[in-house]
Amino acid sequence: MLLRGVAFVAPVPYPEDYGIDATVTLAREYDAYRLIAENVFSVQLKKESVTEITLEGDQIKWLFDVPLPLFFGSVDVATSSIKLYCDQAISFAERTKTDWATMRIVFDEPPSETDISKGKVSLGKPIYRWQTAELESKECRPAFYSVLKAHVTNSMINKVVRPVGLVFLSKWETGHLPESTGWISVRPAGATFEDIDDYVAPFMDAWSDQAAKDSKFDSLDDWIAIFVKKRLMGMMATGNAEAIRQYLLQPVQKLRFVDWDNPNGS
Repeated sequence: MLLRGVAFVAPVPYPEDYGIDATVTLAREYDAYRLIAENVFSVQLKKESVTEITLEGDQIKWLFDVPLPLFFGSVDVATSSIKLYCDQAISFAERTKTDWATMRIVFDEPPSETDISKGKVSLGKPIYRWQTAELESKECRPAFYSVLKAHVTNSMINKVVRPVGLVFLSKWETGHLPESTGWISVRPAGATFEDIDDYVAPFMDAWSDQAAKDSKFDSLDDWIAIFVKKRLMGMMATGNAEAIRQYLLQPVQKLRFVDWDNPNGS
């Protein structure tokens, strides 16, 4: 009932409940009479007395493999209220620890990388809290939509970049829009550079193609400079001055193989 007051909800029947209690679709106001269905996410509901969830083995793999953003709801029947928690901490935990045997998911505690190393994942503050009395307000649905839209979008992006070990991070106060705090990059367990290269290459090819078409050569040069800097830092650590000199000459040497009368030809 609390979810239906702010979004479209498809409850999962109890016999089919394997960890997801409802599939929720955000609803945006289109005009005075109609709503538009937008982003979809799943919700696992717990009563407020449940302060942590313990998962083991395949349950943890299932959690990481859920294709939709999976949020957690803590329901207080006495006050007819609910607190909703996002899955950013779970995405972060997957990137920073690979040997999961048991996972303890806890509510309302600040996330900690030290805790993750011990098998504990803290979801942090709820992203939104509301109760039945607020559902009568015209502001309730739009306010819920704006906050959840941002969090669901962040979660969907993190699922897209999961194969390369990237996770975008944000911070938030309950009921307010999240604020970006950066990103981390950790190679996924079992993934090789070739796996990551296969996944990323089409995006990089499209980006570089558009940059060239729009004459954004400064952006291309910035990317090249990043790779040159990283390689030079590694070479400097070995102290091989001749190798560094040869590497710095390499781009010039490669230009000799360009047919300047027909630079776009084969």
